[in-house]
Amino acid sequence: MVLALGMTVVSCKDTKTAKTASSANAVITINAGTKYQYVRGFGGMGDITWTHRWNIQDIDTMFNPDKLGLNIMRIMIHPLSGSQTHAQLLNSSYGNGVLVAAVKKVNEVGGYVLATPWSPPAAWKSNNSTNGSVKNTDGTNGYLLSNHYQDYANYLKDFCIEMNNRGAPIYAVSIQNEPNFSPDYDACVWTPENMRDFFKQVGRFTAGAPGYGGGTALSSVRTMTGETEHTLEMHRATMKDSAALANIDLFGRHLYGWRVYSRFQNMNGKEMWMTEMNINSGNSKTNDDRNFLNDSKWDYVWLFMNNVDLSIRMNHENAYIWWYSKRFYSMIGDGTEGTTSGAILPRGHGLSHYAKFAKETNRVDVTVTGTTGTGSAIVTTGNNANVNPVGNPTLTDLILHGGNNDWKAPYDQEPGSPYQRAVKITAFESPDGNSISLVMYTPTQRDGTGGIDMGTIKIQLPPGFVIGSATAMRSTSAAQSQPETVTIGEDMNSAYINLPASNILSVRFTK
Repeated sequence: MVLALGMTVVSCKDTKTAKTASSANAVITINAGTKYQYVRGFGGMGDITWTHRWNIQDIDTMFNPDKLGLNIMRIMIHPLSGSQTHAQLLNSSYGNGVLVAAVKKVNEVGGYVLATPWSPPAAWKSNNSTNGSVKNTDGTNGYLLSNHYQDYANYLKDFCIEMNNRGAPIYAVSIQNEPNFSPDYDACVWTPENMRDFFKQVGRFTAGAPGYGGGTALSSVRTMTGETEHTLEMHRATMKDSAALANIDLFGRHLYGWRVYSRFQNMNGKEMWMTEMNINSGNSKTNDDRNFLNDSKWDYVWLFMNNVDLSIRMNHENAYIWWYSKRFYSMIGDGTEGTTSGAILPRGHGLSHYAKFAKETNRVDVTVTGTTGTGSAIVTTGNNANVNPVGNPTLTDLILHGGNNDWKAPYDQEPGSPYQRAVKITAFESPDGNSISLVMYTPTQRDGTGGIDMGTIKIQLPPGFVIGSATAMRSTSAAQSQPETVTIGEDMNSAYINLPASNILSVRFTK
């Protein structure tokens, strides 16, 4: 048997590990009959054109299943100028020759590539500029002219075809990065009605542009809406229009603002991807935290892990994609702010736990009962929640924070908040039902204090699930992504493991 780096497989046939540990203080019960969303994967933005560029080794570090094991990469479609073509741009210094190689690597490991435009070409916009801060003559923000909808659709399709021609087909293409934001760089504003009308007019515009994702060739690249900043209101008009909805495969949003929303029941079978998020201490509200050197520290991994949890457990999103994945605040260092270029950072190890144990699964229900390791009762609701806090927006929350199932979480990133300090436990099942996995972590505050010791936990598998093997990985401040032994119960339907404070622990059980 070949084992992946950072993992250990423990067979139930080994009598040294097949035993009952009766001292468990908490029980985690997997309720596989209650299924939530399909979790397609985890990844980051391809840093291939900016100052701190990827190289081939970086790509391997991030997407090799035996390393971080990520499976989604987001890339940028740069706006063309004049008579320039996508082929000419790809033949230039754009991407430094790494773009196509990176896409090929992601495809090789069975992953997914999302291509995102920041602006249509200037000639098709009302402000005749790709820059979002350049206003129209009436002072409004620049937008795509409706008589160029089809031109823009063809433009995006041509990019998909060109990537396929280079042996690097992509999985999905969106129509806009942050359509409700006008910064001083490439951008374009869209109204909800603009997005609806675009898809109604151009139809499934990627038809005839071969795609690839999940290890499977696709007849056409998947289509995604604009990837909205904060709110979901940008998607409402499209959601309500069956003609537009028929031409869309994926919805996109960014998690800036730490919003909680309840849209899982209303997705009409479409996936919602969280396609961009970034957290760094330079943007902290606490003055003494304004030090970028903190971002690569272990104690600051919890802000990041809580954000992934917010997306996957509380928002039911199907994919989590970080901003630039090679940066001092990201998956691997870029050589700045005390990091080593190419070295895996704590946030990289944290996301690897999700990527290795939760990608291509269905999230399922989990309940936690008993006490913590120090004897405190397990609580999941209210201000005293210490495990898996849940939030149900009140009418006041909806009024204050935008309404319509889109509200600011009280469980935010501030030190000491209930959401920040609580233990997080999520469970996942493979589509064939042959494996069940958990991602668990016990966060501390930013100074490394305040973590909860969960003691010895018993993991109770669903009735009839007979454990054949267990694979586990643990990360602590001292060592990340290390193999871990799991004690299998004599009933072959349960397991036992220790979960102290300031740990990330993932386990997979296979029949």
